[in-house]
Amino acid sequence: MMLRKAGGRRTLILSALLISAAALGVYGYAGYGSPAHPDAIIVKEVHVTGGKLLLNGTTTGSGTGYSGYNLAQDGGHLYVRLRYSLLARSGDFDIAASLPDANISHVYLQGEDGRSEKLIWSEPAPLAAP
Repeated sequence: MMLRKAGGRRTLILSALLISAAALGVYGYAGYGSPAHPDAIIVKEVHVTGGKLLLNGTTTGSGTGYSGYNLAQDGGHLYVRLRYSLLARSGDFDIAASLPDANISHVYLQGEDGRSEKLIWSEPAPLAAP
């Protein structure tokens, strides 16, 4: 009889742990968000100046809200991944980020797969001498 109780407690504890882990996973995914496709983003303003990126805009979707961003740099190319989640309230974003390398010539919005990207800023070409 004691073995059945011990086994029942283990099953109960294991079930509680699995349910808790699943709930934390769902909450983490819903709260942290996932990268938005670049075509779903409307960029209102983008500036790269003095080692800073200033970027603001909104999303075309209404079911999710802005939850953060990730930056990646490859040479003079800066890639911005905007994350959207079910728990955030607004689709609007306003980013002011310091850049590790100020030599940026192009800024791209990048989707989850890394292949979907959209150029949103490029360094102006120098004016030709008269």
